[in-house]
Amino acid sequence: MEPGFEMVNIYQGDNPEDDNSWVNMNETMYNGIIPDENGAPVYEDGTSIESYEDGSIIYHYTDSSGNMEYIIQASVVDENDSFLGKTMHVDFKNLGTFSKAEFTSTVEGNWNFKIVLPDVSSSQNIKTRIPYLVDDGSSGYTDNSKYNAYQIAGYSQVIDVDEVAALIVLISYENEKVEISISN
Repeated sequence: MEPGFEMVNIYQGDNPEDDNSWVNMNETMYNGIIPDENGAPVYEDGTSIESYEDGSIIYHYTDSSGNMEYIIQASVVDENDSFLGKTMHVDFKNLGTFSKAEFTSTVEGNWNFKIVLPDVSSSQNIKTRIPYLVDDGSSGYTDNSKYNAYQIAGYSQVIDVDEVAALIVLISYENEKVEISISN
């Protein structure tokens, strides 16, 4: 089971029916899994991924305080446009769980947020539990049987670029890796 909302609607401007309000988006509950230094999935604390008896992965949707984090990646439809200075609307309906593509509501309700984004000269930092950089994510299999698969959301902890010694590039479906040294 995965926590989530029955409906999420994100749009810019004041009319969700207007073609100019459309937003490209991808959203998910943060599951506590990040890539390690080799790109393999681990829990946020660096420990190995664990599975239930049926082989399904144990996700960490809540932090030590019981809080959940919802991640939204959004981009403008028109590549010449920008979100800067725009008003974004984020509407959620019914919090619950998904299991085998079926939603079960746990908390019914509507949560509607109106967010006025800053323009370039007044940009602000938004603090999250841990800092992230967005990448393309990764997916694969936990072993050679190709029975148990994993997917990592495209979020990596921010690192000090001066501490990077090499880049590891996956060059094939079989996860063949090439290491490219970086001289500091």
